[in-house]
Amino acid sequence: ESFYIKQILNSEESFTIVNVDAIKTIQSEGRGGLILAAHIGNWEILGAWIAKNFNRPFTVFGRLIDNPGLQKALGDIRSGYGVKVLSKNDKAAGISVIRSLRKKEFVGAVIDQDTNVKSEMINFFGIKANTPSALVKTAQKGNYPIYAFFLIRTAPLTYSIFTHIIDSNKSTEDVLNEYNNILESLIKKYPEQWVWVHKRWRTLESLERLNSKQYINYLNRMIG
Repeated sequence: ESFYIKQILNSEESFTIVNVDAIKTIQSEGRGGLILAAHIGNWEILGAWIAKNFNRPFTVFGRLIDNPGLQKALGDIRSGYGVKVLSKNDKAAGISVIRSLRKKEFVGAVIDQDTNVKSEMINFFGIKANTPSALVKTAQKGNYPIYAFFLIRTAPLTYSIFTHIIDSNKSTEDVLNEYNNILESLIKKYPEQWVWVHKRWRTLESLERLNSKQYINYLNRMIG
């Protein structure tokens, strides 16, 4: 799919907007803001759709691919449809995020994985899961809007866009809880479209981080 994003974007029949009022509100306010997404459906197409339909710069904050050649190819594809990627390991990334938000641009991140970034333990399927929080805190500090966006496949080359406006005046924990709850409801409907292979619950409430073998044993205990 990702190799045919431009063709997909040019077909209006490929997309159904589930929360039309939310899209209209975001467009009318024209404030940009923080977009929280997830590894469900096709997040590459989602980023391209956002950049096109809101007609403003969209910077994605995340991990770069280890292979430089592949990263460059992917970066070229993304820049072709208006998405810029900032590495979470870039020391200047935080400043770039703030500058983008101040210019009323969009900044996005997929925060449904347990990574080595500032996080909080938030319920996910009834189990505490290490959930990235730094970008949410940044948006709240500057009083910038926070949105949750997800793209789900409904048929070959056909997708639904789910959009939620999250109250940024809530506590960071409540924002992350709302995000996790929305994502959880989508995963229950479309379980085959989420990246289950990631070690989502590898960090325990004690903040102990399990290795692969420990994590498999932990999952077996939960299932059993």
